[in-house]
Amino acid sequence: MRLGRATVYAIFAVVHLARTSPQVSVPARDIAETYGIPPAHLMKLLQSLVRAGILNSGRGPNGGFCLKKQPEKISLLSIVEAIEGPLAGRITLEKGITAPGTAHGGLEHCYQQVVDYARTVLQNKSVATLTR
Repeated sequence: MRLGRATVYAIFAVVHLARTSPQVSVPARDIAETYGIPPAHLMKLLQSLVRAGILNSGRGPNGGFCLKKQPEKISLLSIVEAIEGPLAGRITLEKGITAPGTAHGGLEHCYQQVVDYARTVLQNKSVATLTR
């Protein structure tokens, strides 16, 4: 299992907002500059987080982004899945590769256990745990 760069950027952005006063909207360019994230890429990620109900956005000269909920109520899993989609325990074999007997099914079952554990850990860790 691997977290993509986009997901890590999204987590950094949410943690940045969690460290800011809830009444203050932070411009995306400020977050981008702080973490060295390409601004256009960050905007797409922030919009995904708005659609997922994690952030609020505002337009205009005082516009920007802020958390929609308290940091303690935002799980890392919600951010990961907002960017990458649902975590799944499916193994795809390359065309032409076959697994003898129950090897493929057994491996999928094992991998699903890993994914289930990762989901549990990410669900139980909030953004607040990364702000300390």
